[in-house]
Amino acid sequence: KLCWYDMKTEFSAPCELPKGTCKHWWKKGACRLGETCRFLHPPRQCLPVVPRKKYRQQVNNAGRFRQFREWLINTFKLEALKDGGIISVAGGKGILSFEFLNVHSIPSTVIDPRPLQLERSFKLWKLGMYHKEPSSHHTMKRYMPAKPSTEVPEKPKHLRAFFVPELWESILSFSESSSSRTIFENNLDSAENAKWTKKGLRSFNISSNEETSEISGSSGNEDTTIRDVSLAKEILEKSNLVVGLHPDQAAASIVQFAIQQNKSFAVVPCCVYNKEFPKRKLKNGNRVTSYDDLLNYLEELDHNRSIKRCTIPNLDGKNICLFRVTDCKN
Repeated sequence: KLCWYDMKTEFSAPCELPKGTCKHWWKKGACRLGETCRFLHPPRQCLPVVPRKKYRQQVNNAGRFRQFREWLINTFKLEALKDGGIISVAGGKGILSFEFLNVHSIPSTVIDPRPLQLERSFKLWKLGMYHKEPSSHHTMKRYMPAKPSTEVPEKPKHLRAFFVPELWESILSFSESSSSRTIFENNLDSAENAKWTKKGLRSFNISSNEETSEISGSSGNEDTTIRDVSLAKEILEKSNLVVGLHPDQAAASIVQFAIQQNKSFAVVPCCVYNKEFPKRKLKNGNRVTSYDDLLNYLEELDHNRSIKRCTIPNLDGKNICLFRVTDCKN
């Protein structure tokens, strides 16, 4: 093995990380626990060089849902959220909604074309990880579920659909004599054929030969998929918070829906998708081509300028959140 050697200090950095060293300190040069961390924080020049990533920068997803969830609880108030519930758009596997429902007893619904994958969440619940008492060096508040780990957790409701204006307009305007049911069912059918591609989530015919990554898998024996448009209408009307953590193409839809329906929202945008949305323009006429442009574009959707911007603490990856707190429930 080769070791780095500094001729000036005559010191050879070790090839392996010394036992007991804080990995957050080693990789980033910072640790949110500071002096209370039980691991070692030696001078970084004494540590081995952090290996470069071979591929795109990987984001540490462990704990990101908890960081976002606890920020939402502190910002929008727990009791207010219990009244109407939360909609998690592009909620992916459904982990955020699972934690809201079982840790905080807040009704939560996932709107995402992909099926839920909660096997790991159910396993962690059974092992008591959600009920684990924080250690002495843990400086952050931890919420404990009301249910014991011996009881089976609930599975959140799931509307397997693309969250686009046509969807919520057809749901909210639904009546027995209208054509809204057809639009609603067509969206569900498109979601059933959804596949993840290199260009994001797409809907294909079953015979499509394009190179994709098949989306499959579910967890829990209970089927909580929403197929009744009247039930979907009830959820959209009663919910008082719409959230999206890295919602890909659905970021603008979250803001538009929340503004139209006068609801609170919080969205942490990630990808720009400027090729998929070439008609997006800022008020100055420039196209939306960068991440900063996307943030400004989403803020400009609200003509009342009530959208605030903040950084979610301790959240890896894209961590800038755009949010609005309405007066309807809070």
